Amino acid sequence: MPGSDRVYTAEVHLVGKMIEPETKTTMVHGHFDKEPIDLIAGTYVQARILTQAKEVIAVPTSAIIKEGNESFIFIKK
Repeated sequence: MPGSDRVYTAEVHLVGKMIEPETKTTMVHGHFDKEPIDLIAGTYVQARILTQAKEVIAVPTSAIIKEGNESFIFIKK
């Protein structure tokens, strides 16, 4: 929170669909692990959102062939 050095942990539930171009901010709805007593709903906070990297197999969209409701990827051996 502005003017505070306190650190709170929370879980993000919803992230806004639009970013304000001037402030580069967006609305985020989260739930605190332990609800702060002195925090009012709707208060603006500066947050750092941590995510975990996950390695996955991926191909470009252009490599996917669609036929009806099915999708195919051809692999050259």
